[in-house]
Amino acid sequence: MRPMTVIKAVGGLLIALVLAAVAILLTLDVNRYKGTIQEEVQRLTGRKLVLEGDLSLSVGLTPKLIINKARFANAAWGSRPDMVTVERVEAAIELMPALHGDIRLTRVVLIKPDILLETDRKGTANWDLGGEAVAVAAPAATPAGGTAPAPAPAVVPAPGKTTVPFVGALDIEKAHITLKDAAKGTTTTFDFDVLTLSAASPAAPLALTVKGAYNAIPYQVAGTLGPLQSLLGAASAPFPVSLKGDFGGVALSADGAIKDPKAVQGVELKVSIKADSYAGLKGLVPSDGVPPVTLTGDLSGGGSAWKIAGLNATVAKTALTGAVAVNTAGARPKIDATLKSPSVDLREWLGATETVPPAPSKGGKPSQPSTPPGGQAKKVFPSDPLHLDALRTVDARADLQVARLTLPNSMVLEAVAVQGGLDNGRLKLTPAQAKVGDGIVAVALDLTAAPAGSAGISALTAEVKLDKVSLGRLFEQAGKGDLLSAVPTNGTITAKGQGASVAAVLASLDGAVNLSMGQGRIHNSVIDWIGGDIFAQLGEALDPSSQRPPYTELSCGEIHMKSAKGLMDWNKQIAFETTRMNVVSSGSLNLGTEGLDVGVQPYTKNGVGLSAGKLAELLRLQGTLGQPRVGIDAAAAIGAVASVGAAAATGGLSTVVGALIGGATADTAPCATARGEKSKGGASQNSSSQSGTQPAKQAPSGPAGVLNGIGGLFKSN
Repeated sequence: MRPMTVIKAVGGLLIALVLAAVAILLTLDVNRYKGTIQEEVQRLTGRKLVLEGDLSLSVGLTPKLIINKARFANAAWGSRPDMVTVERVEAAIELMPALHGDIRLTRVVLIKPDILLETDRKGTANWDLGGEAVAVAAPAATPAGGTAPAPAPAVVPAPGKTTVPFVGALDIEKAHITLKDAAKGTTTTFDFDVLTLSAASPAAPLALTVKGAYNAIPYQVAGTLGPLQSLLGAASAPFPVSLKGDFGGVALSADGAIKDPKAVQGVELKVSIKADSYAGLKGLVPSDGVPPVTLTGDLSGGGSAWKIAGLNATVAKTALTGAVAVNTAGARPKIDATLKSPSVDLREWLGATETVPPAPSKGGKPSQPSTPPGGQAKKVFPSDPLHLDALRTVDARADLQVARLTLPNSMVLEAVAVQGGLDNGRLKLTPAQAKVGDGIVAVALDLTAAPAGSAGISALTAEVKLDKVSLGRLFEQAGKGDLLSAVPTNGTITAKGQGASVAAVLASLDGAVNLSMGQGRIHNSVIDWIGGDIFAQLGEALDPSSQRPPYTELSCGEIHMKSAKGLMDWNKQIAFETTRMNVVSSGSLNLGTEGLDVGVQPYTKNGVGLSAGKLAELLRLQGTLGQPRVGIDAAAAIGAVASVGAAAATGGLSTVVGALIGGATADTAPCATARGEKSKGGASQNSSSQSGTQPAKQAPSGPAGVLNGIGGLFKSN
């Protein structure tokens, strides 16, 4: 027999067999197998499958099985009876490959699947079927006079390589998935209006289209992914990804590849995010106050370690470049960031604020400090517990550089460089510095949060250095150049403390303030603002009808104070020299109680002839930071000059001034004295711990001369 004849005969036989199979399938009532299917599913899973609708089978080279209305039971502890319900399932299979054991589903359609995935308070998942499977076997015949044998358990094949059918196209319509976590009390929902996955073959790329909502936030994604076989088997090549989408109005894209897609390792993607508005991100991001964001970069990593390099981001009008890495493998997540920006304007993010004195008024005088209801001033330093546990939730290292940083008060910092780290609650800046007011400010900080569960700071050290910082330049940048000009400032501020609140930290503070100021011009409203209207109160007490010129010309200024356990004091170490008057101060400030006891001694330069020593004994700044006041030290005055003491007891501060007429001995260089460059004992000075004075000669000047002399503290020609 010739080969062609054999081939024709075999071919004819195969066709006859196929036609016979088709004829059998055409007459087959698949509904007869509903019970068998339900029993087999329950045997394998321990859960009940209910096929409520009819089963149907359409026959052809791609037979299609249709299931209508199916339900799969939930775990016994579940929040609803069914874990899965579906309106309709369609599955079409290629017949010829199936004859050789190659299962290929050309198309699977799911209509209105409703899936509940939940965990109980112990973390048990309802999709974990291992503990619920039961053995189901047909009852064996009972021998005559005997006992029925125990049913033979179902034989489950040993684990091995599972062949997953290839699905050419998966179409899901109107799907709803709910994720519930009973332990956390959270519920998350996913809705898929449309989800389509398709591929020409197991080795061909997957085309993806999805449109739906996440917790009622709409999203859509479209693009291509790598072949299905890369997800199911060992990856022989990187898994390509090219997706674009929109999440609540935020545009997203990712292009690149994943070396191990099953383990999500070896990710190399170029990503982009563009958010002009957040109105669509209900509940996730506030719709107001969050600036627009555009971001591009190279995302790499996988598992617990991720990095975005080549970062280019724009937040409002702020541009950032650099890299950010996150690693969650340790006890705490670790963030490593290196960022640069040509300009950052915090007013765009936080809004503008006013932290410099208001513009001077054109009439009237500064208001007097008022006493709050109840007659007792509130404390300035907050005593609320400092909750710094957040410092122990993450470790970080940051290297930030900003060419120009605009603060909410419109002041500008240039060449800002911050290098620091956060390690298990310890924050260190080593150091941060910036060009401020044409000078340099450097800040070093070492702060350790209190142990977990405790409030406050267990250790704090800080140091601030100022080098040629022009205070006038700062005011000019804030749009208040008419209030202050020049005043170059150098010095250091150091602090060391600990405590459960800001008030407690200050009450424990050890440190020092050493500042030296140069020449400048200061508007008196600044003095009033800094002193809480104390100097204005002094001027009002001396002469309620006096009118002050607006400016004071400053020749120099020195501030040198030390703090030990929250008690800050100084002895003739605060001094200011103006064109008409020198001012020296000694005193103390208790940072724990906020108590004040400060003496201010003015020396006129115009021959007024007032007794500076006596005035120093009488005029003191006392009270608290929350309610300071200018007081009269009547006891010291009585001990020194009986007439002045009587005036203080009977006539008040204005009458006292009238009694203070005489020549004054004065330190002609108080700034040098404050710096420690000359002896403090050569001239009559005031101290919070001393009340003795040098005798003074009387001079025929009147009260008006005294008032003019006092006014020189605040003004000049």
